[in-house]
Amino acid sequence: MVVAISAGMAMALSAVGCATILGRRVLDRRVGDDSGRRVVMAARMSVAAAAGVFLIGCVLFGLTWANEFPPDPSRSDGFSAAKPPVSG
Repeated sequence: MVVAISAGMAMALSAVGCATILGRRVLDRRVGDDSGRRVVMAARMSVAAAAGVFLIGCVLFGLTWANEFPPDPSRSDGFSAAKPPVSG
């Protein structure tokens, strides 16, 4: 599970890095030398990148949470509990 979480974080950060590089090129072409617009666009892009990382993290957490343990049919509340290993 640690490997899966690490791989997911690596993919998410790589995607954000690529989007940042491509976004800067687009920003340079669209804004040009207008420093006021550049500041506003850079701030919006930072918020968008943070929101993207947050959403990817939420999806990965949700997938991990949903697949952690299968439901325990012996419990009436539908939750599962970590069972001790069977010895012998």
